[in-house]
Amino acid sequence: MIEAFIGAFLISSNYKTTIEFMHWLGLDVIPINEQDNIMELPSILRSSTSMNTDVQINQIINKFYLDRVFTEIEEKIQYVFQNKAYLIAAFTHPSNFANRITDCYEW
Repeated sequence: MIEAFIGAFLISSNYKTTIEFMHWLGLDVIPINEQDNIMELPSILRSSTSMNTDVQINQIINKFYLDRVFTEIEEKIQYVFQNKAYLIAAFTHPSNFANRITDCYEW
């Protein structure tokens, strides 16, 4: 139910306001400093990918995206993700060993 509220809030406002709403709910999804300002977002990528270049990471993400036919999800929801890593993280369970690219949002 909370996820529906967050989604509705995001659709009707913007990213920053939604993060502030989530913070108000007591969800610590983004680090906030003492001035109540949102700090830099943590990476969706696993720390093991830091040894790769941005080009290599993008190639790995795109290959995983195409191999797993994530295009069908985008077609069904009529939305194209600019950062495919978020789509992969959302639809890949942490037990899926094939996804060695993104962290799980559940952690």
